[in-house]
Order: sequence, then structure tokens, then C-alpha cells
Amino acid sequence: MKQNDHIESCPVDEHLAYKMEKKALLKKRRAEETKPIPAIYFYFCQAVHRKVGELGLKTRYRQHEETRRKIRMLLATAFLPVPHVNTGVSLLEAGTT
Repeated sequence: MKQNDHIESCPVDEHLAYKMEKKALLKKRRAEETKPIPAIYFYFCQAVHRKVGELGLKTRYRQHEETRRKIRMLLATAFLPVPHVNTGVSLLEAGTT
């Protein structure tokens, strides 16, 4: 028996196919739905702190106030008006505070 023969002989559960399709559609909608600003900021902060860990800066973050301050300033760029974000990040890169 070939695999195609087996596929053709199996009955299709229309309800199962419908449920799977509906679940996929709902998952897609959730991914596209607009998230509230606090949720977006939470994920931004989470990503920054994850990157701090990936770069091996956790100890430095804990022990050096200057590093902590720079990272907090980076997180604060989320509250800048969009036209000022590039300037704010440039100032951080230059070490200007």
C-alpha cells in the first residue's frame, strides 16, 4: 500500500479541519492585534535586559552606576517623540548626557 492510497482511504473529519483552521486564524489575529503601549514598553525593556545578559554586562550593570544609568536612558528613549529618538540615541552613543 502506497502512502497516497492510505491518505485517500482515510475519512476527513470536517470538524477537525474546521477547528484547526479556526485556531490558525485566531492565532494570526492575535499576532496582528494592536497591543497597549504599556505592553509594548514591557517587551522593549525585556528585550534590552535580555541583550544586556547576552553581551555579558549583567555584572557590570549591577556594580556600575554609570552602566545602569546608560541602560535606563536607553529605556527612556521610548518616551521621546519619534523625531527626537535618533538624536537621543546618538547622544547616548557619544556619551553626552
